[in-house]
Amino acid sequence: MKSRKKRATAVKARVVGTTHTLAGLRAAARLRHGQGVDVVEVRLDCLAAHERLLTGLIGAIRLPVLLTARHPLEGGAGNLTSSRRRALLETFLPFASLIDVEVRSAGAFAGVLETARKKRLEILLSAHSFKHTPAAAALARTGREALRHGADICKIAVQLRNGADLARLLLFQTMAKHPLATMGMGPLGKISRLLLPLAGSRLVYGYIDRPQVAGQWPAALLAERLKEVAP
Repeated sequence: MKSRKKRATAVKARVVGTTHTLAGLRAAARLRHGQGVDVVEVRLDCLAAHERLLTGLIGAIRLPVLLTARHPLEGGAGNLTSSRRRALLETFLPFASLIDVEVRSAGAFAGVLETARKKRLEILLSAHSFKHTPAAAALARTGREALRHGADICKIAVQLRNGADLARLLLFQTMAKHPLATMGMGPLGKISRLLLPLAGSRLVYGYIDRPQVAGQWPAALLAERLKEVAP
């Protein structure tokens, strides 16, 4: 009798609509399930000056909320201290379904991450390279470090300067044995955000109202394009 092998089931990438403005938060509140965007990322580092307004604006979002308070060395706005970023995350954690902390900050934010685990939030540990695509060994080290700190998903965003960079990132994603979300920035960023979800990236990011980096799609349009290439 022939044994039946289970087919591996591809995991569909969730589309994350990121917002870093008050107008973007208001637009995010108008989004509904089934319209293409699956998750709303709220960039608390960009919105820290409007903290008193955020409770109402974030509370009005009906989709799952991903909280991020980015480190200044990884694209964070306002040159916020670790304690300020930590306080922002702690304040708005009750609204979150997911939280994103950089791998470099995982130790300093251990308390926030532990609280997030107790609340059963999904934990992303991330790394961003705005000037180049790290070597394969460096990408692998980042992935291992994220896992060591208890990441549910390791997110890596890199600057893609040429086809070789894209190929390296694609191979890294394809060979991953743990949940990974990869994406490119720069001239090849848009191509990467269509291609990498097909290779297993768990999340793919677009913007709700205004882009933050070159290579981002509008989130709703990105969802449509992904349906075309991976129906």
